Amino acid sequence: MSIEALASTLLTSSSVLGTSSSSSSKSTSSLDASDYLKLLMTELEYQDPTDPTDVSEMSSQFCSLTQLQESQETNDQLQKLLAYTSSSYNSQAVGFLGKTITYVAESGENATAVVNGITYNEGAAYLETENGQISMGSVTGVA
Repeated sequence: MSIEALASTLLTSSSVLGTSSSSSSKSTSSLDASDYLKLLMTELEYQDPTDPTDVSEMSSQFCSLTQLQESQETNDQLQKLLAYTSSSYNSQAVGFLGKTITYVAESGENATAVVNGITYNEGAAYLETENGQISMGSVTGVA
């Protein structure tokens, strides 16, 4: 029996029986290392002695799980970096109040304007000018 089949059976039976464990409250896409080890032990316990599980297959599956976890951790760190960058832009925006900025206009040409205020939309800062709202990403200079 494969680990995937055991996972499906284990998660289905846990939800049908109404048992609560750390793995039954998770979705099938969020299995972690402890869930994998539980499934591995269950698979080893019920394997056919005349046809044992291939160790290289188990190692490959565990490596895949480890790579997935590392990818998720990298994604979490990138989300934190994005939030930090956004907050950095927000902090910079306050420093632009009353100053003349140079920015790339929608036409693609450089333009200048005095910053009169700041608007926040979905966590991003926009500079209020006589020309309208300017995204922090389009600012090329401050005078």
